[in-house]
Amino acid sequence: MTYNLSYSFRQPLDVEGPFHTATSSKESTAGYIRQEFITYKNRSGKLIKETISRVYSENGDYVDSTHVVVLEGGSSV
Repeated sequence: MTYNLSYSFRQPLDVEGPFHTATSSKESTAGYIRQEFITYKNRSGKLIKETISRVYSENGDYVDSTHVVVLEGGSSV
């Protein structure tokens, strides 16, 4: 199965708030183990769960990954 993933932002990323703080690269990642960003989408009548993860190693390097799951049914929203 192939997915066409595209990203768009409706508001500028410099909007203050907890989401911006959590995703801002200005903060040190010292002591971080893992970060996840989960999005639920309704696409073609199916509910999609997309998880973007960043796993940190002890030396500060990290590995990014994306996991997409098609959940049964969909949403009427």
